[in-house]
Amino acid sequence: MGVLKQKMINRPIVISHGEDPDGIISMALLMRHLRSCNVSASFGFGRYSNISETFIGLAKLSENCLGEDFYVLDLGINGHLLSAKDSGENVIKKLAHNTNLHWVDHHDTTKGAQPHLEEMGVDLMLATGINQCSSRIVYANFLNGDAYCDWLSKIALEHDNPGNGIHPELGNDLQKIISLNYYGAKSVASADFNLLRLVNNLSFERAIIKGKFNRGLQRLIDKYDELEKSALNTIYGTAQLFESNDLKIIFAYGNPLLPQKDGLRKMAKMFSGQADIYCLALGNPVNNVMMLSECDFDASHFSQSCGGGGRANIGGYINPAPITVDNIDEVAEGLKDNLANYVA
Repeated sequence: MGVLKQKMINRPIVISHGEDPDGIISMALLMRHLRSCNVSASFGFGRYSNISETFIGLAKLSENCLGEDFYVLDLGINGHLLSAKDSGENVIKKLAHNTNLHWVDHHDTTKGAQPHLEEMGVDLMLATGINQCSSRIVYANFLNGDAYCDWLSKIALEHDNPGNGIHPELGNDLQKIISLNYYGAKSVASADFNLLRLVNNLSFERAIIKGKFNRGLQRLIDKYDELEKSALNTIYGTAQLFESNDLKIIFAYGNPLLPQKDGLRKMAKMFSGQADIYCLALGNPVNNVMMLSECDFDASHFSQSCGGGGRANIGGYINPAPITVDNIDEVAEGLKDNLANYVA
């Protein structure tokens, strides 16, 4: 936020989800559009682990850019964000009052909050369903007809909704780059700096050359693959099976290196057929409890009841305390309590 604070004066702001390909690609596409309009903007990232604090800070900083366009990309509304306040005022309402707030999203939780958002003055660019992601919405609204942007947005779509886009290998490799950057960074500021460089290269068609990531990015992908082996072994070593409401649940600790959805899917594949629900508690600084349901249990709705969100059969919520391999049993007990109190 420090770097963004210095630049966030009398210019448009773009905040995007900094943890997955859709957030990164949607920012790259909007950056490309703004550049074509000769508009200089400030760019930053939001992460669900500290989403309330991020938007409280942004609400304060918005006083320096009154009347400017403010874009939020691929960040689904959740309970933490809806209830966040700055000096007693709802942060989203304050942002909408100080700026022209445009919220570009595809999550069902945002759709559920649509009346509240529109009442607060938010310009909501919302499209849900398996053929939608934030990158596709940015493309449709700002870049329709640009062949490269159409192609790139479909990579994001495939990663978010497998089977509905293109080039799953490129989306998976992009996720590895994003995850390694966040996990290996000395600070959030350095992670964001590297992500912005990646976004810029994607916007200029310099990151992917002839269907492959450039050599520098490929080295990061190779490094991730080596580190992932140990991370997957940790899942296997910490897994525990328990039952709740006649459902079999496998729960394990996840190294924060692992991408949240991809790590969860790999866990489910690792223990395939042994449970109805798979839960992965990703460690600090992610601190997210992810859930994948392979039965009629609604993982997304359950996660929303815990202040989080999701879509289809995957959901997640922020754990009240930092997650470590040493307190994983306490996190499991918290999950059991949430399940016991859940009303479908």
